[in-house]
Amino acid sequence: YFFMTHSVVANSQSMTFNVICSLSDSAKFAAYIKNQDHFKGGTIKKEKDYSYLSVEDGPFISWNDKTVILSVNTQNETAPAMPAGMKVEHANYQAPANKEDELKKQVTTYYTQKEDESIASIKAFKDLFNEKADGYLFAGSNSSLSALNNMPIQLPGLQALLKNNYSTCTFNFADGKIVAKSTAYLNPDLIAFLKKYPGPSANTALLENFPSNDIDGALLFSFSPKLISGLLDEMGVGSLADPFLQKAGVSRDDLNKCFKGDIGVVVSDLGNNTGMPKSSHKMIVSAGIGDVNSFNKIMDKVAEMGFVTKQSNGYSSGAVLQSIGVYMHTDDKNMIFASDSMTYQQYASKTGKPNTELASRFKGKSMAFFLDVDKLVNFAQTIFGSMGTDLSKVPFKDFSATTDNFDGSTIKGEVDLRMKDEKQNSLVTLLNWGSSVAGDMHKSMHTMATPAMVTPPVILKSLH
Repeated sequence: YFFMTHSVVANSQSMTFNVICSLSDSAKFAAYIKNQDHFKGGTIKKEKDYSYLSVEDGPFISWNDKTVILSVNTQNETAPAMPAGMKVEHANYQAPANKEDELKKQVTTYYTQKEDESIASIKAFKDLFNEKADGYLFAGSNSSLSALNNMPIQLPGLQALLKNNYSTCTFNFADGKIVAKSTAYLNPDLIAFLKKYPGPSANTALLENFPSNDIDGALLFSFSPKLISGLLDEMGVGSLADPFLQKAGVSRDDLNKCFKGDIGVVVSDLGNNTGMPKSSHKMIVSAGIGDVNSFNKIMDKVAEMGFVTKQSNGYSSGAVLQSIGVYMHTDDKNMIFASDSMTYQQYASKTGKPNTELASRFKGKSMAFFLDVDKLVNFAQTIFGSMGTDLSKVPFKDFSATTDNFDGSTIKGEVDLRMKDEKQNSLVTLLNWGSSVAGDMHKSMHTMATPAMVTPPVILKSLH
């Protein structure tokens, strides 16, 4: 089992990485540790509930009759900034703690805490293992609270939304792909907040009308625009934003209504032109327009700044956007950014071949992401190939991730990483690839090694 903890206290950030393993013979383990060259400078010490060995700038290893835990702590200690020549007393500043003492204190809790104080008491964690899988992941949001507590402005509403949220994930190595399924379990405050702002499903029309079937990447997501304004109110800072908006001649209500909340980005034909990296790629960014009057009110302000030009049938790129090569056009339904005017015309005329397979997979989702890894790697090869980097062995075909809409208590998602070899088990594919990469690195190190720079034998042994 691997787990990590993170904390922020005043001037110090601390992260601890831990690996827990079952132990069959503690005496043999202690003898093994003593015989390792790396640990010969350390001393085995005995605590009430466990023994441990600590080496300077090394891992903290502890064990009892049943368990061994390897712990590594990293700290980022920064004193508060002070003006030159001045001594400033900082109320929250704490002197750096002794790393070994702090780590020992933390490790002691692993051996002594009761179940109701541990992760085993969380229902989402226990339920995770009811499903058969090759691997399991669990994460909690409470570690972020220590960072919020050290912010100069306290936001109690945000802390209430972040407290006691948990996410779980199972993943399986199937033939030709790795499949991961996740569930986010939300606290009552966050559930009540999200119920106020139900969002639409992602709009797959962008995929259905995109002027190329050779899609390299796509991102579709949807949300209620009112959610952002509601979050500001929940944190107690909504009233601070209103004067700035009023000064600009708009209101939060205008911002809430001007867009529907469905946004899409699609890129295709990356690297279709062979040779160095200039390509005939196509790109469309689409955002659905909500209330036309609110949208026009905001866009008129943007037009005054020169970013867009107002026309009889909508808005188009102004001098600023044109100077950076961005094509934009709006009508009463959508605001569209395109890689060029021809791509926009093809998209608007719906003459392309729709990617019905992706559109079908993404229909009804609140978020959907797709990346053609194979094409991206081939494109990168044209750039880095001349530098001696061989990317031809990368085994991945494509990657996709989707998230369902909030169901009233949880949010579910799925990730699929597909391999080029659809018949071989994905774990075997990864191990074969990893072995190949390690072999190439080994050869490269031998080639580059000189009498003045000899690769440490322990690294070569590990890679081998």
